[in-house]
Amino acid sequence: MAQYTVEHSCGHTQVHVLFGPTKDRERKLDWLAEQKCSACWHEEQMEKIKTDDTPVSIKVSLNTANLSDKNKIIINAVAVGGTYRRKEELKSLGFVFGDAPMSGLFGIFDKPQKAWYKIIKIETLDDLPAAIRFGDFEVVNAISEIDLAAMADKIKAVDAANRLEVEKKERIGQSPLSVWIAEKYGKPYWNGKIYGESGVKYGRPARVYLDNIEYEIPSDVYTAQVEWRKRRDEINAEGTGETK
Repeated sequence: MAQYTVEHSCGHTQVHVLFGPTKDRERKLDWLAEQKCSACWHEEQMEKIKTDDTPVSIKVSLNTANLSDKNKIIINAVAVGGTYRRKEELKSLGFVFGDAPMSGLFGIFDKPQKAWYKIIKIETLDDLPAAIRFGDFEVVNAISEIDLAAMADKIKAVDAANRLEVEKKERIGQSPLSVWIAEKYGKPYWNGKIYGESGVKYGRPARVYLDNIEYEIPSDVYTAQVEWRKRRDEINAEGTGETK
């Protein structure tokens, strides 16, 4: 390893650290002398980016990981083209700038590229069309048949699990207590807790605190809430082997 001061084609000098045999270093030094210095090169690249008026489109693909910890189907949306002039629009749509996420079955072999991108998580494949609308940006579907075939089992499993969860929520329905709070008090802060449920012992009805103010729960609402919780627990226990 050695340091060399090189005069570049732009007229600027720059120190470089080179490794390897002497012959290889000499060839590298000759090549570096024909190139612009790092600062000039970056400035030139930035100017190209700023003046790029190529139409911007959004490339949509299946994330290489495919599944998140919460059983979502992961979609990558990557902006391509002259994105610099439209970066504020992309920001407003939730895009961030950085190494674009790996896409597709063979994405793990791709070299990371800097781009404006957005990672989208959906519960079912039916949610895809609505999830990839980006204003007036053209959307290019890059989800290949190979990707879908390779990841079909995973996608189907997540799709089925989430559909089952939706059906379960529909069967459980809304909490009577939550409905009562919304109808009577709007949307106050509630920590989800019920106090004084052993009201018989203390001779007071069960209570909740909404925006830190105590409210008694009407007996009919409380009774309905107890039945609702019992039904919810029974439905959630289905297929788990739990006994109540």
